[in-house]
Amino acid sequence: MRATLLLIALALATSAAASAADPVLLTSRRGGWIEAFDPATLATVFRTSTPVNTESVAADPSGARLYLSAPKSPGEACCALYAIDVDTLRLTYLNFPVRRATPSSGRVYMQRGNVGIESFDSSSLQRQPTWDAPGVYNLQPSPDGNRIFGVTYFPSPSLDLFDAAQGARIASQPLPRNQPFTGVWVGERYYLFQVSDGRPGLRSVGLEDARLGPAVPLASTSQFPSQNCEHAPYSLIAVGRKVAIFAGFGLKSDGLCNLAGGYVLANPDTGAVLGRFAPGMRFRQMVSSDDGVYVYGLDVGDDAWQQVRIVKLDAATGQLLAERTLEPDVWYLTSGTLAR
Repeated sequence: MRATLLLIALALATSAAASAADPVLLTSRRGGWIEAFDPATLATVFRTSTPVNTESVAADPSGARLYLSAPKSPGEACCALYAIDVDTLRLTYLNFPVRRATPSSGRVYMQRGNVGIESFDSSSLQRQPTWDAPGVYNLQPSPDGNRIFGVTYFPSPSLDLFDAAQGARIASQPLPRNQPFTGVWVGERYYLFQVSDGRPGLRSVGLEDARLGPAVPLASTSQFPSQNCEHAPYSLIAVGRKVAIFAGFGLKSDGLCNLAGGYVLANPDTGAVLGRFAPGMRFRQMVSSDDGVYVYGLDVGDDAWQQVRIVKLDAATGQLLAERTLEPDVWYLTSGTLAR
C-alpha cells in the first residue's frame, strides 16, 4: 500500500538551540516533549513540544532531522512515525503503525509488524522498496550502514543479516528458545549476548553468513537469571572496545525475573569482567560517549517513573559524575547529533 505523506506545520516552541552538529543526549517524554541535553553538563540545549503519548525519538546521522513515534490523532493508539526538520520544526507524517525508527546511512528503517522492512530516503523522505523479512526485529546497522543485523523472537528466535545495498536478507541463524539474547556492534565487529541457565556468554558473529563463533563465557556468571525469563529485557551497548550489559527496568514485567540493577562491563573477546557498577540504579536505556570514557543512563528509580533522572557515570568505575532530575513520566533516551 502506498503511503500518503501529510505535511503539517506545527507551532512548536524551543527553549534553546544546539549549535551545528553538536552531540546530544536525546530524550522523548510521553507527556509530549522532545528534549536534548549537553553530554558534558546535562544542561538542556533543545526542547520542543510534540503530540501527547510520544513513544520514542531518533536522530538522523546528519543531525538535520529527528524521527518521532506518536499518535496520528489525539486519543488514538500509538504510534505513527513522523520526521521533524530541526531548522523549521516542520512535521511530516511517514508511516503507521511504527513504534521506533532506525536511521542509518541516508535512510530511516522501520517495521509495521512482520510485513518486511520498510524505509524512506533521509533527504527526500521518499519511500524506498520494502525488503522481504519474516520477523519483527530490533534492527542494528553497522557503522557504515552496509550491514544490518536483526534480532527477533517472532515468529521464532533468530539472528538475521541484511545487505543494505541489495535490500535483502543474506543469512539467518536460528537461536534457541527460552533464552534471552541481544546483540551489539563494537566498532566493525558484531557480538551476540546469550544467557543459558544463568550462564552469560558472548559470541562473535560472521558479517557474511551470520555464523556464530565459539561462546566466550563471562568470568562472572551471577545475577543473570534466565529460568522462566525468556524475554528478560537485557540490553547491550558498546563502551569503547568493551560492552556494558544491563537489564531494562520501567516495564510492566518489572520484578518477574529478579534482575540485578546497574551494568556489567566486559571484554567481548576474552570474557573478562571488570565488575558490576552502579547496582543501585535501574536503567531503562543506556548510551556511551564515543570514546567510551562515560556512560549515561536513564534511571527510572525504585518506584518506576516517579523519580526519574539522567545520570553521567565514569564507565570504568560507575562513579556518579553528574545527574539531571526529570519530571515524573515515561521517558526514552538515546544519543545523536543536532544540526542547525
